[in-house]
Amino acid sequence: MEDNELRYKKKGSIRSITILQAKKARIIDDTTHIIDQEETNYVALIGEVLSITKDALHTTYLIDDGTGLITVRKFFTACSEDNIKPEIYVQVYGHLRSFNRQNIFVVAEDVSVIQDYNQITYHILDCIHTHLYKIREGRE
Repeated sequence: MEDNELRYKKKGSIRSITILQAKKARIIDDTTHIIDQEETNYVALIGEVLSITKDALHTTYLIDDGTGLITVRKFFTACSEDNIKPEIYVQVYGHLRSFNRQNIFVVAEDVSVIQDYNQITYHILDCIHTHLYKIREGRE
């Protein structure tokens, strides 16, 4: 990679994003994605579960937040939740990944059912606030 390709800030904190932001992210490699000129790998998403597919190693969720669809993969652990069903809202914490610099998806560390629907509103407002802050920060 050349130096001019690396003109973004590296951050290690969690970032609330919409699925549209994930889909429009600039892909550097399969594990590095740029949103608003900042490396964004660990993300929080909220959306409705459209479908669930269970495999031998992981569960795949298709999530819709109103801005798009994304695949979320949650690998089985000793404390995996089984109370997630289609047509309920979930909060996802995980890492953005892509395959061959295309097809962005999330490898989830936690997928949990929304307890209060105000979380959805708060999440969208947090996404808007963070996006506006980041694009204004880049102009200064």
